[in-house]
Amino acid sequence: MKFIVFITLIWPVLATAYPITVTDSNGKVTFKQAPQRVVVLNHTLAEQLLSLGVEPIALADVARYQKNIKLPSLPDQVVDVGDLMSPDFNKLRELKPDLIVVGYSQRPLMRAMSNIAPLLYFNNFSRRYHNANKADERLITLATVFDKQEAAQRVLKERDHRIEQLKHQIKTLIPQAPQITVAVIENDDAAWVFGNNSMVEHVLNLLDLPLATETQPSKLGSHKLATQELLNRPGCVLFMSFDGFDAAQSPAWQQSVAHQNGCLLAMPLTSLYGGSESLAHLAEAITEVLLSNITTVR
Repeated sequence: MKFIVFITLIWPVLATAYPITVTDSNGKVTFKQAPQRVVVLNHTLAEQLLSLGVEPIALADVARYQKNIKLPSLPDQVVDVGDLMSPDFNKLRELKPDLIVVGYSQRPLMRAMSNIAPLLYFNNFSRRYHNANKADERLITLATVFDKQEAAQRVLKERDHRIEQLKHQIKTLIPQAPQITVAVIENDDAAWVFGNNSMVEHVLNLLDLPLATETQPSKLGSHKLATQELLNRPGCVLFMSFDGFDAAQSPAWQQSVAHQNGCLLAMPLTSLYGGSESLAHLAEAITEVLLSNITTVR
C-alpha cells in the first residue's frame, strides 16, 4: 500500500493587505477588498467557504448540498439559484454579487457569467495533482481572498487533531484492521469504488487503514465495478447508496448480498468529493462503521 505523508500547511497569521492577487485554476486574480456578496456554484467550494465562516448569499442546487454535503450546514437565508450545470442567470443578475465562485461544471458558462460579476474558478479534482493536498492549498487561497487566515488554520488544525483521535481509537480496538473498500452503489448491477488519488484513499492512509482498491490515479480516484466483483473484494466493503438509488430497498441488491459471506457494511451518505474539512467527516463515518461492527471486522 502506498502511504502519503500528510502535512498541514502553516503560514503566518497576518491580516490580508489589499489589494491582493491570488492564483485560481485560470491564472491570477486581483482583489481590492474582501468580497461581500458571494455566489457559489460548486458544492465542494461552498463547503470550503462555509468552513471559513464565509456565508454566501446564494448557492446552486441547495437541496442537493443539504442532502449530500450536510456539513458545514447551510444558512436558511441562502438563495437557491438553480441547477449546478445551468444556474438561473436572471436570478444571478438580480442578486448583484461582487464575486461568483465556480467549479469545473460551470467552465463553459464562465464567459457569460463574467458579465455579471468577477469570477474565481477552481478545478477541484485532477489526475495531475494530489486532490486532498490541493484542497488545502485552495482553502488557503480562499482564506487569503476573504481575510480568513486564522479560520483556515483552525480548520486544518482541528481536522488533523480529530483524525489522529480516530486513528488511535481504531488502533486500540481493531489492531489488525482488514483491507477496506469504500463504494457507492449506483444501481443493482454496478458500483463506484475509490482508489488512488481519491479523498477516500487519503483518509484511509491518515487512519492507517489498508486500502483494498489500488488503481491508476484518475481525476476523481474512482472507477466502476460490477456488483458481483465488488462483493468478492477482500477485507471489508463499506458501501453507501448513490443519489436516487436505495440499496436497502432493492430486492436485486439484497439477493446479491444474501449470497455474500464477507464483511459488507452499510455506511451513511457522506461527501466523497469534499474539501479540507470534509476529510474529518469522512474519517468519522468510516470509523463509526468499523467500530460499530467490531465483531464482523476483526
